[in-house]
Amino acid sequence: MRIDYLREIIENTLEDRKRLLQQNMIDRLLDQLSQQPEFLFDLPFMSPEDIEKLSVIRQSMRVIEQSTERKKQLAGHFQVLSDRLIFATTDTERQSLMLDFLSLMTPDTKKRHGDEKAFGRFMGLDAIAERHRKRILHEEMLQELATEMVGEITAGILQDYTSKTVTAKKQILDSLEVQDFLFERMRSTQRWQNKVATFKALSRIIQAIPEENKFEILDFQAGQFIAQYCLDVGENTWIQVGALQLLPLINRDDALKAFRNRLLEIEDNMADNLFVRKAILELIGEYFLNEEGFAILRQLADRKDSSDYVRVQLMRTLALFPTQEARTLLCEFIKGAFDEACPQVQAQAVVEWANIGRAALESSQDDLLSQAVAVLAWAIRNGHDLLVRRVALEEAAQLCNLREESLNKKKIDRLDRYLLAAMDEILYREDVDGKLKRWAGEAWEQIVVKTLPEYETLCETLLPQLLTLREGKSIKIARNLLPEDEDRLGRILACFSRRSFGIYAEFGSHQVRLIRGDRFKRSLWRILHEFRNLNPDKRQSFSHTVARRFTGTVRAHPGILAEM
Repeated sequence: MRIDYLREIIENTLEDRKRLLQQNMIDRLLDQLSQQPEFLFDLPFMSPEDIEKLSVIRQSMRVIEQSTERKKQLAGHFQVLSDRLIFATTDTERQSLMLDFLSLMTPDTKKRHGDEKAFGRFMGLDAIAERHRKRILHEEMLQELATEMVGEITAGILQDYTSKTVTAKKQILDSLEVQDFLFERMRSTQRWQNKVATFKALSRIIQAIPEENKFEILDFQAGQFIAQYCLDVGENTWIQVGALQLLPLINRDDALKAFRNRLLEIEDNMADNLFVRKAILELIGEYFLNEEGFAILRQLADRKDSSDYVRVQLMRTLALFPTQEARTLLCEFIKGAFDEACPQVQAQAVVEWANIGRAALESSQDDLLSQAVAVLAWAIRNGHDLLVRRVALEEAAQLCNLREESLNKKKIDRLDRYLLAAMDEILYREDVDGKLKRWAGEAWEQIVVKTLPEYETLCETLLPQLLTLREGKSIKIARNLLPEDEDRLGRILACFSRRSFGIYAEFGSHQVRLIRGDRFKRSLWRILHEFRNLNPDKRQSFSHTVARRFTGTVRAHPGILAEM
């Protein structure tokens, strides 16, 4: 098979960062594959190209087996070296033993010559041990990469043959012996990344098989073996997570039992991992959006998990359930039920209700949308923390803007007024925190400004021109193309500058000059300050003798600079 095709397959199995970091390992795997003999398969229903892919899978399995053997041999040689060094009596004898070991690792004459010189400077057993450790690590990384490749190619072939009979797909897996190979890898490999890669490969294969055919095609003898990893709180975190992700694909009943055990039955004083509990909640949202799944979440809410991080994920998972019972539970968290006092958890419940409102808008569920608006209004008025109320204000403004874009209504309607009334209560009360008033004002303006008659016109004509301007540059606009009321113009420009550079307007008799971003000019006070503070540790990326010069009579500073 072509090397470039194999490279594409390997790189597609990796995340972007991992692909960039492992180019050398990818090259090594390709080199190892090119040295393997081709395997022949007697499967008449498959095309020559797919037979070639099966050969690559077997070649990859062979590469893993050879790498495992090399690793064992290296470990054995290092043990022999350690034993012999105990009885060595002179430095020359010790160096000779270590050089022989290095020659076994890298049979290169030039390399040996360099190692001999290194003994005269710094080389010792610690350097030998480190080189041995790295070689073992490289072998394990090669195995990890090849394992992911086995799962990816096998899954791709099974997906291509979904129209074939169950017998044909079973013949493919049996001819590869890939299930037994991966189960054996689970038992034998020690490095946690390799075990996770094995879980991932098996998951990809199982997901490529239609649900109704799984029990006919796959051998689930390792179900109990995987369940042991799920229940072992002392196991590596990511091995536990990988096993938990695989178990629902093999046996849903066993998965539910494992989920209940990890979330509800382990005593609070036992060491358990919050990342594992969070992963279980994600899996409930993926596989168990039913009464059984909700029952686990309901009990977890009563128990109150000790980690805020896990309870935040509980809010996300609850929001996935399309039942009124789950939504009511979300409301109770916002109101502080279950002794919930963490602002981040309550704020996440608010975010999820806003997401429910967006989904209701897309599916035209008016009653559910009205319920989401009511929840946001309550949180704006009565949230137990500034964070909760700020999040509710931001989500309310975004929901109203989404409704404006979706419905193109150009006016304030009943739901908008309901949220604006909640914001007005904050704006006109004297006992409210000043920061909360500012956030309420920003949210209020985001909703109302879009009802101005000039807003849509300026979005179409002026905004594209402003967005193309570089910082500090300007354009001139005819006066009659802008609102006569400078207050309205300022409100619209402030909306444009909320997440961008500021916009400043200079008015002439017939034209308005709009400047985007800050302008810097030499300033006497900056020059005097520099001469009085001649420190060498100042930032070198710009001049310290300039300062901002704000121009214009209408100034819409950037909204991301709240202190302005």
